[in-house]
Amino acid sequence: MKKNNLALAEALDTNALIDSVSGLVGIEVPDQHREMVAMHLQIAAKMADLVHSVELDSRFFELAPVFTPQELTEGEILDS
Repeated sequence: MKKNNLALAEALDTNALIDSVSGLVGIEVPDQHREMVAMHLQIAAKMADLVHSVELDSRFFELAPVFTPQELTEGEILDS
């Protein structure tokens, strides 16, 4: 497992994140819940650090195909 140069969990300012994101989405986080919200953000950051620490070799995975819907003209019904 490779070591990240800057681990997200160590650099994360949970209070600043709570303030900015809660304001962005219009949800107020009451003071009595901030500690638990911060704890869960730290857990998520540690999980992200773990995922980002794994080196992937592009020879051993392939991307899924992209779905592109068929264009229909007005009133046309797609045969199944």
